[in-house]
Amino acid sequence: MSTTEPPGKPFRVGLLGHGTVGSAFAELLPRQADRIARITGLRPVLSGVVTRSNGESFEELLEDSDLIVELMGVASGVLKGKSAIRPCWERGLAAHPGLQFELHCVLIGVDSIAIYYRSTPKSRMVAEVLKFGDDGQIVSGSALYA
Repeated sequence: MSTTEPPGKPFRVGLLGHGTVGSAFAELLPRQADRIARITGLRPVLSGVVTRSNGESFEELLEDSDLIVELMGVASGVLKGKSAIRPCWERGLAAHPGLQFELHCVLIGVDSIAIYYRSTPKSRMVAEVLKFGDDGQIVSGSALYA
């Protein structure tokens, strides 16, 4: 009997929070892994889960993950507004004081912009996509990691 390697390069996803939404995400991720791998060439694999009470290390999760999904205290998993986003950035920048970026290019669309850069600590490529509303304010954003 021969075993074959699942399709797609492993893409490690760390999860913050394991309540109703977090546990559903952790259950859904492996069920959708084949589909995601076919579309993107990357196979998502849950690299770890940190909750307020399980004692796991946030720093280790950051190191062992290509993407962090934050669901703690946010039922939808979505942060809205500066008051919600700013503390996340402040914690991230405090944890990585030497963080630097090398800009590769900026792509401009009708209602969106993509900023493509190299994050120097891990030397990985990142694309941050921001979508703008009619009023010129950012209505959504996402980050994609190579």
